[in-house]
Amino acid sequence: MNHFTRFGSEPRPWIDSEQLKKKFLQLSAEIHPDKAQPGQKTPSEQHFQELNESYNALRNTRARLLHLMELSGLPKQQHVQNVPAAAIELFPVIAAATKQADALIREKAVAGSPMLKVQWMERGLIEIESLQEKQGRIIEKIREIENSLKVLDSNWSPPPSAATLKHLQEAAAALGFLERWNAQLQERIGTLTF
Repeated sequence: MNHFTRFGSEPRPWIDSEQLKKKFLQLSAEIHPDKAQPGQKTPSEQHFQELNESYNALRNTRARLLHLMELSGLPKQQHVQNVPAAAIELFPVIAAATKQADALIREKAVAGSPMLKVQWMERGLIEIESLQEKQGRIIEKIREIENSLKVLDSNWSPPPSAATLKHLQEAAAALGFLERWNAQLQERIGTLTF
């Protein structure tokens, strides 16, 4: 299945998210199962589900890159063990931040007296701000990678060269780490908040 063709697009590394959303809403309105004729509801629901699947694959940069690489004949990317160069500088920062947040979360769990809870709350707010700052750095790095994909897209000509495919692989791997780290920080923020 080619998610790009479902939206009338050529396979490429970058898609304007607003244009994709407009096309999705247009297609959704046209094929929505509620508009199906009697007896056509099941195929309509299947088609609508496939449209949603394609939209979700294309709107996420990493998922789009993985799909593009698959269409280009590259084997499915396995779980990357080594942190890619584009994300390596944040690795020690995120590791230290999660370790510190986890220690504070453990303290929170055993704080019993009202005085300890107040002290913990003040430290928790400071820790949340620190984690949010790290999330900002992750988002900044994701934007850098996305900007490199926009540049790559401006010179795009299929079939992609070996160097271009390598760039796509590295970007997808880096985005995988960055998205996972962002989710880990968000989980800790949620735990510290409540």
